[in-house]
Amino acid sequence: MERTQLPDGSVQALPLPETNYIQAQQYQWTPNVIHLQIGKTYMFVVFTVDVVHGFSLIMDKTSYNTVVVPGSPATIHITASQVGEFMLLCNEFCGSAHDFMSATFIVE
Repeated sequence: MERTQLPDGSVQALPLPETNYIQAQQYQWTPNVIHLQIGKTYMFVVFTVDVVHGFSLIMDKTSYNTVVVPGSPATIHITASQVGEFMLLCNEFCGSAHDFMSATFIVE
């Protein structure tokens, strides 16, 4: 089953047992806006096509963090437990525009 791309270019992620993919690349995450449904758990495989990146997402009282190394995708499970918008940041310096590398998770 494929994730649903919404008219604004954001995506509706698919809950377990499906796999969702996030690509890190200087200086962006793809997809950049990801919608989740409250109460569902999601599996994301995060990979990079260039340099080392850090995946850092604080959602409600949970912090999801991992380092993403070229050639070694990271798997992370996220449970959407609170409605709101949450920012995904890169927490490994990846170059001159590192400070602008972010994406948004929207829990509905």
